[in-house]
Amino acid sequence: MTLDDIRLACTLGMVESMRGGATTIIQHYKLPFSREHSDVVLQVAEKLGLRLVLARGWADQGSNAESPASIMDDLERLFAEWHGAASGRIHVANGPLAPWRCSAEMLQRTTDLARRHAAVTHCHMNETQAEVAMTVEAQSGLRPIEWFASLGLLGDDFHAVHGVWLSERECELLAQHAATVTHCPAANMILASGIAPVVKLLGQGVNVALATDGPASNDGQDMIEMMRLAAYLGRVSTLDAQAMSPRQALDMATVNGARALKRTDIGQLEIGAKADLALLDLNAAHIQPIGNALSALVYNARGSDVDTVCVDGRILMANKQVSALDEDALLAECRERAAHLMRRAGIVP
Repeated sequence: MTLDDIRLACTLGMVESMRGGATTIIQHYKLPFSREHSDVVLQVAEKLGLRLVLARGWADQGSNAESPASIMDDLERLFAEWHGAASGRIHVANGPLAPWRCSAEMLQRTTDLARRHAAVTHCHMNETQAEVAMTVEAQSGLRPIEWFASLGLLGDDFHAVHGVWLSERECELLAQHAATVTHCPAANMILASGIAPVVKLLGQGVNVALATDGPASNDGQDMIEMMRLAAYLGRVSTLDAQAMSPRQALDMATVNGARALKRTDIGQLEIGAKADLALLDLNAAHIQPIGNALSALVYNARGSDVDTVCVDGRILMANKQVSALDEDALLAECRERAAHLMRRAGIVP
């Protein structure tokens, strides 16, 4: 993909996320073709005004593996140039792609580097039974979380994205090390991966944050919808209609996400916190009349109800209009570029 392809894709994705109520995005960026390709993602977030944590994806084993030197050099550059940029709205994270694509040495080196910069490590793992089996086979019987624990990777700065297939011991380790499980309900259903044991994890004191996953595994970036799906899955997986409350679903989408980033100044509305917020227009047939505002937000609202988005006191969207760009022009350009990519790839003549 060209730099302009990346710019358009990231701009569209971030606008969609904003329209879904997101003020902070953790992007596990998996296309580090060049330093310029990584930088353009950060430049888009800077222009739009969103908070962004770029988890620089890497793999030093398997298909299209990078050399350890290349991975470390680019991570060090990103930390030096972008960590804390845009008045603190932009940060960098360590983003190993998956346990079975990463060596023990590089997992430890990159995590150590991230910790020197007070940054997090963000890894997709325990998503499918097949992926767990690959790690067990490669690591002499250790499951992914067990292996990571043995390497010293777990901590309150570690995100296990998905966490669908977790053993009892892995749940205990996550709780013991105060790690975060990032729950992606829509992606897990679309890909038939399974249902993460979120109710169990919350009961054991594990911090569970909520996410959409990427457009390749979730056809939308609507965080309002993710709250509803998380609540539904929490109940159907336990056969308990009281298992997942609206407050728990909202917390996973807000304060728990902030906790995953080790932030106490975002994710909640209180004196001294950053002015990051989304306002919804609840005057709609699918919401009214309202008996309980929290239940209405989780069970009835949609991303299309988001009216205003504010980050760090700056209004990024008002009256459902994005401030930083012409959205109609963006959509037209994206349609044209998508058709061009299809032709370039030989998918259509």
